[in-house]
Amino acid sequence: MPTPKGFMPIVKPAQPSTYLLQENGRAFPPNYLHESWRDYLYWDSELEQDEFDGQPAF
Repeated sequence: MPTPKGFMPIVKPAQPSTYLLQENGRAFPPNYLHESWRDYLYWDSELEQDEFDGQPAF
């Protein structure tokens, strides 16, 4: 699965098992949240409606 530039991944991509996700999650302290994610996870304002098509304006 080479890319157009010829790069190959070091490890073949694979879907992690539930066990692997739990084991990796144990490596983080309880309630760990990186500062850079706070704006995305705690976004409490509503999106404004676009006046032309009724869709949220991004």
